[in-house]
Amino acid sequence: MTIKEYEIIGRRPPTPKEKGTPIFKLRIFAPNQATAKSIFNGFLKKRAKTKSSEVLRIRNVREQFAHRIKNYSITLRYQSRTGVINQSRQYRDVTTCGAVAQMYAEMASRHRAAFRDILIVSVSVIKPSQVTRPSLKQFLNPKFKFPLMRRITKAAPEQRSKYVAKRPTTFK
Repeated sequence: MTIKEYEIIGRRPPTPKEKGTPIFKLRIFAPNQATAKSIFNGFLKKRAKTKSSEVLRIRNVREQFAHRIKNYSITLRYQSRTGVINQSRQYRDVTTCGAVAQMYAEMASRHRAAFRDILIVSVSVIKPSQVTRPSLKQFLNPKFKFPLMRRITKAAPEQRSKYVAKRPTTFK
């Protein structure tokens, strides 16, 4: 499931008694616009005690620097079988949507929390000194390397033979 970030601005529909209803701006992570509008409507139902909502503007938010690796802290609230639980989780990704997608996958696998049961409170970029998760700390070392194991060195095209009777050696 690909997650996209939407910024929705909306309000409760105006009534003859109340002309200027308050406007709400919400940052929502959803797979599509219809789901984002549904989440916004549910938020207004709880917050503004209304049955319907009027969406003034919806836009897809794009990441500005999507080529840099960043550490994200996601504060969330989810409904478990025993009650409501607040958590703060840390992820490492190049985009906010990628970190949120990791969070949804991890919450589904470790806590059996469905998409509809998770409410994202905040998403923020954190400094390397603020990382507490051991699985992320190992990547903060500047000398960290991914060694290439079992390389196969290819010969030049004119030196290759079409049919070889033995398998290539991949270790040195």
